Amino acid sequence: MQLIYDLTLKAQYFGFSDVGVIQPNVSTGFENYVDWLNHHYHGNMHYLASERAIQMRVDPSQLLENCRSILVLTTHYYQGQWSTPVEDTPTGKVARYAWNDDYHDVLKSRCEQLVVWLAETLGRQIGYKIYVDTGPLLERALGQQAGIGWIGKNSMLISPKMGSYFLLSEILLDIDLPTHLPFAKDYCGTCTRCIDACPTQAILPGKRSIDANRFISYQTIENKAEVPAELTPLLNGWLFGCDICQDVCPWNRFAQPTTDPTFLPRIASGIPNIPLQDLLSQSAEQYQQAFRHSPLKRAKQAGLVRNARNLLSADVSD
Repeated sequence: MQLIYDLTLKAQYFGFSDVGVIQPNVSTGFENYVDWLNHHYHGNMHYLASERAIQMRVDPSQLLENCRSILVLTTHYYQGQWSTPVEDTPTGKVARYAWNDDYHDVLKSRCEQLVVWLAETLGRQIGYKIYVDTGPLLERALGQQAGIGWIGKNSMLISPKMGSYFLLSEILLDIDLPTHLPFAKDYCGTCTRCIDACPTQAILPGKRSIDANRFISYQTIENKAEVPAELTPLLNGWLFGCDICQDVCPWNRFAQPTTDPTFLPRIASGIPNIPLQDLLSQSAEQYQQAFRHSPLKRAKQAGLVRNARNLLSADVSD
């Protein structure tokens, strides 16, 4: 257990918040995943329903030869309260995780550093594979099994220590490590604030899951077609992503603001509240400069322009 203690301290040194360890044969959450696919709640993300995507989620050990352990790491990103603009210029809101650099690149680099330290500590080479919200893993189910927290009614993994404003990373390893016990309790109780607050009714009651077809984050980021007309008036000012269900969750009252510069807002780019007219008038070069290394590039310039027009249209109709 001394190794796990040292590993946790080193992970915190590199910027992670918490660490859990599980064996790779954990497949909790798979039946719910298949049910989600069968109901077509994944929208146009057809890659999630491929045979490989399904099989990898059944048995994560298929992702790394001789996989013996999986590290599940959290990174807290809550920035505290930020004032909204008072001027009359219409703006679009950006989900907190996307306020600065792309976390995929940042967290992968930190995972690499942790593996280097672990190899040096053990005095041997380590076979490993890193995933940061990109691989065929049921990340939140793995986090629950690793003792991080429970899966809330809004489908988020919630930690009793820091709420739900954190990102997950996984490192598959070919070494045996002591494992953590699953998080067994559910502290949502009778609370339905997340379900009640969702303007598009994307949260599926009783399923701890989301219908992507009605999910603001999906519509503003992953959907490359037009946003359904019945949903555009319900975007609630969100240009990229959505934090509504987290903002209303009582467990996020305990979240302490991060000092990690990776997640502090890019004020120069207008984040976290971007003037919509700026997006409509940006050249391709200005767009590249403003959102260099930013998660917002996932929506592409055409997607952000579409979203800005939808928000302006909704603002006029109001």
